[in-house]
Amino acid sequence: MKTKSKMVWGTHVPFMAIAIAMAVMALTYAPVSPVEAAGNSGCEGDEKVEGNYAVIRAPFDCQIDYVCIKAGRNILTFYPGDTGDGCYTLKWYGPCNNIVKVSGGGTSRDCKEISHVAATFKRGRCIW
Repeated sequence: MKTKSKMVWGTHVPFMAIAIAMAVMALTYAPVSPVEAAGNSGCEGDEKVEGNYAVIRAPFDCQIDYVCIKAGRNILTFYPGDTGDGCYTLKWYGPCNNIVKVSGGGTSRDCKEISHVAATFKRGRCIW
């Protein structure tokens, strides 16, 4: 009797492992639900930081897809690895550029003060 119950349990283990693996894959590839910046500012994303300085870290199972800077009437988009445009500076950290520090701007005609920064994330883990 003990042999038979162990054999039955042994046949279920592979199926349970496959079911768990499929559930993990489904959670990993589920879409990120965007959170819109208030007032349809043209600079929306999954995370928004008010003010002229921001540090944004992607969640565990995501990477930064792009960063949006709203400064005056200007809306600027930067992608991982971009370092800025002379007015605004982006410094990327982490093995897959999954952390970004945004600073810069000012009060000149060309370099307006940053009102907020938004980042959009995409699902995916870093492969070193």
